[in-house]
Amino acid sequence: MSDNKPKIHAMLRRPIDCSLQNIELFIKIVLASGEVPVENLNRGVPAAEMLIFVMQEKVVIGVCALRYPNAKFHKHLFEKATVPEMYNPHSLEACWASILPNYRNQGALSSIYKTTQKYTEHRPMHGVHRAENNLISEPIKKLGYVQAGIDFYSDTSDNKLCLIVKNHDPVFDPNKKMRYS
Repeated sequence: MSDNKPKIHAMLRRPIDCSLQNIELFIKIVLASGEVPVENLNRGVPAAEMLIFVMQEKVVIGVCALRYPNAKFHKHLFEKATVPEMYNPHSLEACWASILPNYRNQGALSSIYKTTQKYTEHRPMHGVHRAENNLISEPIKKLGYVQAGIDFYSDTSDNKLCLIVKNHDPVFDPNKKMRYS
């Protein structure tokens, strides 16, 4: 018996290698979630290290970005989560993971994280999501992310937030020289 469902796969693209239309599509998909101000995306998407586009056949159904965070702001997030000792300035932020509603629960999020894992290997990663966002909370635990600290409120959001990390040491050691395993 063959599986006739269209295959879902994720592609990595540097922002500089994307067309203006692809950048605009990325921003449009993230804006559909209603959680990120357009100004943040207009500034942040072109500066990301890598953009991830999730495809079903030739249709983009979801996106995510990997970026080096604004050090001052992200150090603040680790402090708000009560784990300032875990803050790692070399950690990549996985952000703006958004799947179009009609394509959720079909493997798009899993595709994002598998592609991210191949790209980042054992590098430290972190992200922030709404604490009550069950669409992402449970699936990311299966992919090796754990909550760091406690849920918290930030000046940039009306929602309670959850800091998640992967490949982070309990206490950041600057002498480790990016050898994470």
